[in-house]
Amino acid sequence: MAKAKVAALFFVSILTLTTSIAMAACSSGDQNINDVGSAVFGLRWDGTMIGGGQSFTLDCEARFLTASFEFNVVEGGDMGGQPYLLSTDIMIMELLDMSYNVLATTSIPLGFSDGTQWIHFDVSDQNVTLTPGDYLVGCRTEAPRLASIMYDPEDTHAGSRYHYWINEWTGPSAGSDNCFQATWDPNEVPTDRTSWGTMKTSYR
Repeated sequence: MAKAKVAALFFVSILTLTTSIAMAACSSGDQNINDVGSAVFGLRWDGTMIGGGQSFTLDCEARFLTASFEFNVVEGGDMGGQPYLLSTDIMIMELLDMSYNVLATTSIPLGFSDGTQWIHFDVSDQNVTLTPGDYLVGCRTEAPRLASIMYDPEDTHAGSRYHYWINEWTGPSAGSDNCFQATWDPNEVPTDRTSWGTMKTSYR
C-alpha cells in the first residue's frame, strides 16, 4: 500500500513537471499576412496625418527584436490629389505599451517607389525586454505624402488595429487588422532545475 502511494505520488510529480515544462514554452512572434484590403497612411488629402499599428500579446518575458508592415505606393501617382510616398521618405516604428508609452523606436527609408512590399524594422540592438502582457507596434511617417497600408477586413487575427492621428495613438478599430509581423526572443529561465534522477531519489 505504501509503495502504491509512493508510485502514485511519483507519477503525479512527473505529470506536474511535464505540464510545467509544456506551459513554459513561449512563442517567438506574431503575424497577420492576409492582405485583403488597404487603408490610407501618411498625409491624407484633408491634412490629417495617419499611422497604423497592431496590438499583440506576449505570453512570457522576451526581448523584442523586429516589426514589419506591408505598404503599397504608386510611383508618380496620387490619391485625392495627394502624392504617394517616395522611396527615400522616412518610416518610423514605435513599440508601445497599452497606455501608449513608447518603449522603443527606430526609423528607415521606405525603400521602394512602386508596388506592394513589406518593410522591416530591427530594434534587436536596443535590448528591450518585455514582461508578459499586451503591447502595440506601430508605424508612422512625417513625410508630406501618403501610402496605402495593407490590412485584413475579416478580423481573423486576435489582435486589434490601431490608428495614429496627428500626435497620438488611438484605437482600436473593430473589424480589421493591419498586416504586420513581430518577432521576439523568449527569455526562458527555468525556476527549478530539478533532474529526473533527483526526483526519483526523493521518493525512495
